[in-house]
Amino acid sequence: MARERTITSYSSRDLEKRRARGESRTDLARVRAKTEAERRRDIAADPEFRDVPADWYEAAEAVMPVPKQLLSLRLDTDVVDWFRQ
Repeated sequence: MARERTITSYSSRDLEKRRARGESRTDLARVRAKTEAERRRDIAADPEFRDVPADWYEAAEAVMPVPKQLLSLRLDTDVVDWFRQ
């Protein structure tokens, strides 16, 4: 069973070229042109922000991710097949 690839990687140079061609998926000009009332309306309409308190950022802390470790493991073919399903 082949998986559909949904992740695409770009180098910083590739991203700069895409922005220069107008291919950015972020329309900062549109976001910056919104009024405070429009921004509040958009946030209130976003289901992911429904339960987030208004002052969430006051207690927020920057956390650096722990580096991942490489692990080599030999498994039976049937175990690997089970995980791939």
